[in-house]
Amino acid sequence: WSGLAMELRRRPSRRLESTARSRRCSMTATESSEDVESLRPPRFIHEDGVIRPYRLREAIGMQVLQNIENGRFAKYKYFSHKIINDSDLFMITKSGVFFVTQGTFGQLTCDWQYSFEEFTKEPFVVDGRRLRIEAKERVKSVFHAKEYGKIVNFKSEADAKWILGKLQ
Repeated sequence: WSGLAMELRRRPSRRLESTARSRRCSMTATESSEDVESLRPPRFIHEDGVIRPYRLREAIGMQVLQNIENGRFAKYKYFSHKIINDSDLFMITKSGVFFVTQGTFGQLTCDWQYSFEEFTKEPFVVDGRRLRIEAKERVKSVFHAKEYGKIVNFKSEADAKWILGKLQ
Protein backbone atom coordinates (compact mmCIF):
# COMPACT_ATOMS: atom_id res chain seq x y z
CA TRP A 1 0.00 0.00 0.00
CA SER A 2 2.84 2.36 0.68
CA GLY A 3 3.84 2.34 -3.03
CA LEU A 4 0.31 3.22 -4.08
CA ALA A 5 0.13 6.01 -1.50
CA MET A 6 3.41 7.49 -2.85
CA GLU A 7 2.11 7.35 -6.41
CA LEU A 8 -1.10 9.13 -5.47
CA ARG A 9 0.93 11.87 -3.79
CA ARG A 10 3.19 12.37 -6.83
CA ARG A 11 0.47 12.69 -9.44
CA PRO A 12 -1.10 15.94 -8.17
CA SER A 13 2.33 17.53 -7.87
CA ARG A 14 3.16 16.53 -11.43
CA ARG A 15 -0.14 17.98 -12.56
CA LEU A 16 0.63 21.25 -10.79
CA GLU A 17 4.08 21.40 -12.38
CA SER A 18 2.66 20.96 -15.88
CA THR A 19 -0.03 23.53 -15.17
CA ALA A 20 2.57 26.00 -13.93
CA ARG A 21 4.71 25.39 -17.04
CA SER A 22 1.77 26.01 -19.37
CA ARG A 23 0.91 29.24 -17.50
CA ARG A 24 4.49 30.48 -17.86
CA CYS A 25 4.40 29.73 -21.59
CA SER A 26 1.14 31.58 -22.10
CA MET A 27 2.41 34.55 -20.09
CA THR A 28 5.57 34.84 -22.17
CA ALA A 29 3.51 34.54 -25.34
CA THR A 30 1.24 37.41 -24.29
CA GLU A 31 4.13 39.57 -23.08
CA SER A 32 5.79 39.50 -26.48
CA SER A 33 6.63 43.02 -27.65
CA GLU A 34 6.91 42.21 -31.34
CA ASP A 35 4.70 44.26 -33.65
CA VAL A 36 2.39 42.19 -35.79
CA GLU A 37 2.09 43.31 -39.38
CA SER A 38 -0.93 42.54 -41.49
CA LEU A 39 -0.26 40.17 -44.39
CA ARG A 40 -2.69 41.95 -46.66
CA PRO A 41 -4.56 45.28 -46.74
CA PRO A 42 -8.02 45.34 -45.16
CA ARG A 43 -11.02 44.38 -47.29
CA PHE A 44 -12.64 47.18 -49.28
CA ILE A 45 -16.33 47.42 -48.43
CA HIS A 46 -18.44 49.05 -51.13
CA GLU A 47 -20.89 51.89 -50.47
CA ASP A 48 -23.87 49.53 -50.29
CA GLY A 49 -22.29 47.77 -47.29
CA VAL A 50 -22.44 44.31 -48.90
CA ILE A 51 -19.36 42.25 -48.06
CA ARG A 52 -18.00 40.79 -51.28
CA PRO A 53 -15.15 38.31 -51.83
CA TYR A 54 -11.72 39.75 -51.06
CA ARG A 55 -10.07 41.51 -54.00
CA LEU A 56 -6.47 42.55 -53.48
CA ARG A 57 -6.71 45.23 -56.17
CA GLU A 58 -9.59 47.02 -54.41
CA ALA A 59 -7.94 46.68 -50.99
CA ILE A 60 -4.67 48.18 -52.26
CA GLY A 61 -6.52 50.99 -54.05
CA MET A 62 -8.45 51.96 -50.93
CA GLN A 63 -5.29 51.83 -48.82
CA VAL A 64 -3.44 54.06 -51.31
CA LEU A 65 -6.33 56.54 -51.36
CA GLN A 66 -6.23 56.80 -47.58
CA ASN A 67 -2.45 57.36 -47.58
CA ILE A 68 -2.26 60.13 -50.22
CA GLU A 69 -0.84 63.24 -48.56
CA ASN A 70 -1.29 61.74 -45.07
CA GLY A 71 -5.01 61.07 -45.42
CA ARG A 72 -6.10 64.28 -47.15
CA PHE A 73 -8.18 62.27 -49.63
CA ALA A 74 -9.45 59.61 -47.20
CA LYS A 75 -12.98 61.05 -47.29
CA TYR A 76 -13.34 60.26 -51.00
CA LYS A 77 -15.11 57.06 -52.08
CA TYR A 78 -12.71 54.73 -53.93
CA PHE A 79 -13.84 53.32 -57.27
CA SER A 80 -10.81 52.02 -59.22
CA HIS A 81 -7.16 52.67 -60.10
CA LYS A 82 -4.51 51.75 -62.65
CA ILE A 83 -0.74 51.73 -62.15
CA ILE A 84 0.96 53.73 -64.88
CA ASN A 85 4.63 53.09 -64.03
CA ASP A 86 6.83 52.45 -60.98
CA SER A 87 5.96 55.76 -59.32
CA ASP A 88 2.65 56.96 -60.81
CA LEU A 89 -0.94 55.79 -60.72
CA PHE A 90 -4.27 57.03 -61.98
CA MET A 91 -7.10 56.84 -59.46
CA ILE A 92 -10.86 57.09 -59.95
CA THR A 93 -13.19 57.94 -57.09
CA LYS A 94 -16.96 58.40 -57.05
CA SER A 95 -16.47 62.16 -57.44
CA GLY A 96 -13.48 62.53 -59.78
CA VAL A 97 -10.00 61.46 -60.87
CA PHE A 98 -6.49 61.88 -59.37
CA PHE A 99 -2.98 61.51 -60.70
CA VAL A 100 -0.87 60.20 -57.81
CA THR A 101 2.94 60.16 -57.64
CA GLN A 102 5.14 58.33 -55.15
CA GLY A 103 8.08 60.42 -53.94
CA THR A 104 11.61 59.25 -53.29
CA PHE A 105 10.86 58.52 -49.62
CA GLY A 106 7.61 56.64 -50.36
CA GLN A 107 5.22 59.51 -49.67
CA LEU A 108 2.18 59.72 -51.95
CA THR A 109 1.18 63.07 -53.43
CA CYS A 110 -1.63 64.13 -55.72
CA ASP A 111 -0.17 65.94 -58.75
CA TRP A 112 -3.57 66.97 -60.10
CA GLN A 113 -7.23 66.16 -59.75
CA TYR A 114 -10.49 66.87 -61.55
CA SER A 115 -14.02 66.36 -60.35
CA PHE A 116 -16.47 64.89 -62.84
CA GLU A 117 -18.35 68.23 -62.86
CA GLU A 118 -15.22 69.88 -64.31
CA PHE A 119 -15.18 67.59 -67.36
CA THR A 120 -16.24 69.43 -70.54
CA LYS A 121 -16.27 66.26 -72.69
CA GLU A 122 -16.30 62.54 -72.10
CA PRO A 123 -12.71 61.25 -71.76
CA PHE A 124 -11.36 59.51 -74.87
CA VAL A 125 -8.31 57.56 -76.00
CA VAL A 126 -5.80 59.19 -78.38
CA ASP A 127 -2.99 57.37 -80.22
CA GLY A 128 -3.89 54.01 -78.71
CA ARG A 129 -2.61 54.34 -75.15
CA ARG A 130 -3.14 58.01 -74.24
CA LEU A 131 -6.24 58.99 -72.26
CA ARG A 132 -7.34 62.58 -72.83
CA ILE A 133 -9.38 64.33 -70.15
CA GLU A 134 -10.81 67.70 -71.16
CA ALA A 135 -11.96 69.91 -68.33
CA LYS A 136 -12.96 73.48 -67.53
CA GLU A 137 -10.32 76.17 -67.87
CA ARG A 138 -8.02 76.58 -64.86
CA VAL A 139 -5.48 79.27 -64.12
CA LYS A 140 -2.36 77.29 -63.32
CA SER A 141 0.08 79.85 -61.90
CA VAL A 142 0.87 83.50 -61.24
CA PHE A 143 1.72 83.97 -64.91
CA HIS A 144 -1.84 82.93 -65.81
CA ALA A 145 -0.93 79.86 -67.83
CA LYS A 146 -4.20 78.12 -68.58
CA GLU A 147 -4.86 74.43 -68.77
CA TYR A 148 -7.86 72.70 -70.29
CA GLY A 149 -7.32 69.13 -69.13
CA LYS A 150 -4.69 66.42 -69.08
CA ILE A 151 -3.33 63.53 -71.12
CA VAL A 152 -2.35 60.36 -69.26
CA ASN A 153 0.08 57.95 -70.97
CA PHE A 154 -0.63 54.34 -70.03
CA LYS A 155 1.65 51.33 -70.61
CA SER A 156 -0.62 49.78 -73.20
CA GLU A 157 -3.73 50.37 -75.26
CA ALA A 158 -5.57 47.76 -73.16
CA ASP A 159 -4.83 49.72 -69.96
CA ALA A 160 -6.15 52.96 -71.48
CA LYS A 161 -9.31 51.25 -72.70
CA TRP A 162 -9.85 49.55 -69.34
CA ILE A 163 -9.70 52.91 -67.52
CA LEU A 164 -11.92 54.53 -70.16
CA GLY A 165 -14.47 51.78 -69.55
CA LYS A 166 -14.39 52.52 -65.81
CA LEU A 167 -14.92 56.24 -66.45
CA GLN A 168 -18.05 55.71 -68.58
